[in-house]
Amino acid sequence: MILPSVFPGIMSVLFLQFTMNLADFGTPIIIGGKYKVLATEAYMTIFSAADLGKGAAISVLLIPPAVIAFYFYRKNMAKLDNLSDGTKAVGGDNYEFSLPIGFRFILGLVTGVFFILMILKYGNIFLSAISTNSSGKLVFTLAHFEKVRFMYLPSLYRSIVLSVTSGIISSIIGILLSYYTHRRNIPMMKNIEFISSLPYIIPGIFFGLGYIVAFNKEPLLLTGTFAIVILNCTFRHISVSNKAANAAFTTIDKKIEDAARDLGASRFRIFLSIILPLLKSTFLTSFINTFTACMTTVGAIIFLVSPRNVVASIEMFKDISNGQYGLGAVMASLLIIITVSVNLIAMRLLSKERV
Repeated sequence: MILPSVFPGIMSVLFLQFTMNLADFGTPIIIGGKYKVLATEAYMTIFSAADLGKGAAISVLLIPPAVIAFYFYRKNMAKLDNLSDGTKAVGGDNYEFSLPIGFRFILGLVTGVFFILMILKYGNIFLSAISTNSSGKLVFTLAHFEKVRFMYLPSLYRSIVLSVTSGIISSIIGILLSYYTHRRNIPMMKNIEFISSLPYIIPGIFFGLGYIVAFNKEPLLLTGTFAIVILNCTFRHISVSNKAANAAFTTIDKKIEDAARDLGASRFRIFLSIILPLLKSTFLTSFINTFTACMTTVGAIIFLVSPRNVVASIEMFKDISNGQYGLGAVMASLLIIITVSVNLIAMRLLSKERV
């Protein structure tokens, strides 16, 4: 009973994680060593060989598996809609269930190991931020924080503005896209939904290069401005809110909207009075995911930022690439504190809504 009800969410997470890791280059290029993936090869082809054509050709190879994943996702979501139509519930807070002891032990063990690994990872970041071992001995210092305070605070502020703005806009657009696709069933909307997923699928550096080509001439001259960075992050993460809204719509009974329509409510009023209140948690979840992604994004905006609008994640990537791990650890620590704080606030709001 539980797994079938959460299966739409599982499908959305699998699709998003697959496409995100397919196009990721930041993690492999820093810690991958000799391990190569297509995204890093495309990135290095542009930076090392200055061969944009070859880099673009490599990025094209990432699209077929992403298209197959999207087809698999859409097919399963459509099957769920057909199987559960008319039997959907708005919520399930009153359900009580218990798992077998053995299963609970396995889940607890896996969760415990995961948290231990996370503590070690983040603990090492914080330790690197307040220490140095250049002399072969671990020495505690606040010198890294002093440098960051004088050099990087404006970029940290810009990261927050970027993430909040992109999170709000992309969440709204993603929910609207899902509504017109799965509730209004407007022709061609499924094709538009797939197109909205492409920015999330395509390697970020080429999505950024596309913005440079598109917005480097009048009347759409945005190259070098902060606006082009916001636009890039907004449309790149629409897929996150769209897939979350798709999963949420499978749990909302269409008969509620039909009843409101029978009582004379317009589509606009139904959307404002019924759909949006039921999607508050979806909007908040989508905002948090987009906020976190924008705070740490590198590849999608690395070609778009200029010295006057550089953001914290680019500063961190630059420091780590140059071997300045102390400064990079400080920037990483600040980003972690900000994103964790926002996530805790969101969890608090979500728990209040369920009450």
